[in-house]
Amino acid sequence: MKRKYWMFIVLGIGGIAIAWWLLSPLFITKTVDEKAPVVAEIVQEEQVTTYAGMFVEVDNIHNITGNAKTVMADGKTYIRFEEFEVTNGPDLNVYVVKEGMDTSEGIDLGKLKGNKGNQNYEIPSDVDLMEYNKVVVWCRAFDVNFGHVVLEKQ
Repeated sequence: MKRKYWMFIVLGIGGIAIAWWLLSPLFITKTVDEKAPVVAEIVQEEQVTTYAGMFVEVDNIHNITGNAKTVMADGKTYIRFEEFEVTNGPDLNVYVVKEGMDTSEGIDLGKLKGNKGNQNYEIPSDVDLMEYNKVVVWCRAFDVNFGHVVLEKQ
């Protein structure tokens, strides 16, 4: 009888932990305000191809607003989110994908730094933004797209 009692306690604690992981993002907001990467050298503007776009919602549950643009600094390319806000959720990551590609097959740029605010994500040097032009905020745990932006050449 005592053994069953302890099993229920352990299962209850595990259930509470899982519920916290799933539900806490609904009432916890993380705001970030990263500075834009600073260009160390002056480059003629016509030599730099830039991309930009506005985030688009994919359903009525996951709200997303803001814009994204590319920034080059110190030989690296970054995707910069500005005036960004998204419904929080568990296990949110930022991906770049080709049009029509499943997000899970795209390139993971890392965990979403915050569900509000300006933030930067480094693009690997071998990624061609003419092909990988869609940036997705994706919940890996539940395979859910929270929103995306299609980057267009400026």
